[in-house]
Amino acid sequence: MIAVLYFAQDLFIPLAFAITLALILTPAVVWLQKLPLRRPVAVVVVMILTLAAAGEASWVIFRQLVGVANELPRYQAIRSAPFIASVRPGQTSL
Repeated sequence: MIAVLYFAQDLFIPLAFAITLALILTPAVVWLQKLPLRRPVAVVVVMILTLAAAGEASWVIFRQLVGVANELPRYQAIRSAPFIASVRPGQTSL
């Protein structure tokens, strides 16, 4: 049984993601249907908004990671400076 689940994970993981996404986005589609929009149009609008929000969130995270990567040498210098200053010449640590 476990072997079947292992080999079927390529199917079950995207299926679980699709079901979860459908459950999360259904209220927005229903709300747009109450306006004079047909269901396919409401689905397209919700998907476009969802993809735009996911893209924006990804861009913000990416920019933050780039900022940290650019500042990494400065962080390393700050981190090692007190250690270097605390070791006196001729003295061994432990």
